[in-house]
Amino acid sequence: GGPLGPLHGVPITVKEMFDVGGAPTTAGLTTRAAHVAPGDAGAVARLKGAGAILLGKTNVPQVGLLPDADNPLYGRTVNPWDPRRTPGGSSGGEAAIIAAGGSPLGLGSDGGGSIRQPCHSCGICGLKPTGRRLSFRGHWYAPNWGSDWVQPGPMARSVEDLWLALQALQSPKDDRTELDINASPIRDYQTVEIDKLRVGYHTRLGWLEPSPANVRVVKEAVDFLRSDGVHVEPFTVPDIEEAWALYFALFYADACGYLRAQARGSKLDWRIKRVFQFSQIPSMLRPLAAGAARLIGDRTAKAFLEAVPRSKVSARRFAELLAQQDRYRRRFGDAMAAAGVDVLIGPPSPVIAVTPEEFYASYGLIYTGVFNLLGTPAGVIPASRVRPSEEQTNRGRDGVERAFARMEAGSAGLPVGVHVASRWWREDQALAVMKRLQDQFRATADYPRTPVESVP
Repeated sequence: GGPLGPLHGVPITVKEMFDVGGAPTTAGLTTRAAHVAPGDAGAVARLKGAGAILLGKTNVPQVGLLPDADNPLYGRTVNPWDPRRTPGGSSGGEAAIIAAGGSPLGLGSDGGGSIRQPCHSCGICGLKPTGRRLSFRGHWYAPNWGSDWVQPGPMARSVEDLWLALQALQSPKDDRTELDINASPIRDYQTVEIDKLRVGYHTRLGWLEPSPANVRVVKEAVDFLRSDGVHVEPFTVPDIEEAWALYFALFYADACGYLRAQARGSKLDWRIKRVFQFSQIPSMLRPLAAGAARLIGDRTAKAFLEAVPRSKVSARRFAELLAQQDRYRRRFGDAMAAAGVDVLIGPPSPVIAVTPEEFYASYGLIYTGVFNLLGTPAGVIPASRVRPSEEQTNRGRDGVERAFARMEAGSAGLPVGVHVASRWWREDQALAVMKRLQDQFRATADYPRTPVESVP
């Protein structure tokens, strides 16, 4: 007899790193196995308040650092399309259960692509809102991951369901917290006149070459939008190599000090050990290691070694990095304004769903991570599947490129997504383009239907 919420009776799942009262929040650390959260995270409470029924929490990589959903505490979650592949990360368990038909709606979080990469890998939809749009209270994360970088966000099998969840996740004006900087409602994407938007596109970010399937999908998206009368033109992301370096420097500003402290005493994933070791290479050896990487053509390792600090940066240096980030954001916004571009589309990753044994797989996150650096809203929809002729197994000398080539082998049939980003606070425009592309791609033979969608 009471009022019904917009999600009343809808079963949901949430990423393990969100607090759920009475359940552990471990981030995959064995030392936190007995931890019990005192209450629900803000985003979880809002979904419950809208009537959703929580089924359970879903798996993550240890301390959220890998494009995987595997840790020594809970074990491995596999990709429903191919158990030899990961579902992506760090919201990988969430993407896997939605793609497998075990949950219709999920809550993930995204600090470098952690919603969008798993959606790309598993063939579902996801959205990272504008930085500080939603409260991040009650989520496990490192202090130097800025609240305008990392955001909660919905994951589902359709754009319509993303919108339904996003409305529930918004902060009511009578329930604002110190983290809810913007409490104004998100504009309804259904009111956007899509033929009046100007869309920019790119097929590559920096030196990491995308797979042929990723390039094809972006070009098909461009054709679909043009056929609908949308103005679409190429867009060059400004100073992408500076963005890479700045992202690394800010993300690892404390040289993994907080993460190492939190992980002390836990059984560690070997890849997390490797990240910690990389961050601790002595300063005097950094130029030599970076020079060696440059000589053998390993540009990604060189960029990482030059950008990641050897020890925790000073308050002054951190302030300088934040000022540099602010300048880059203004430069990016100016470039979009000069081109008259409202929305950007491109590949969500240079590679398809990754294999678990590849340490270098994490570097694909820069295709999504630049939009965390910017703080702009961005999402992914499923678009197609890899064709047998698109298994690109011949790449350059860069260590990451060679790893990507190994991962491309046997990728035929796996899902491929398309990435959509918009200006700050304009989630409605990103969702409108995502919805239009979703409808177009669903009509194609290659659309990656999940097990639930395949049932008549």
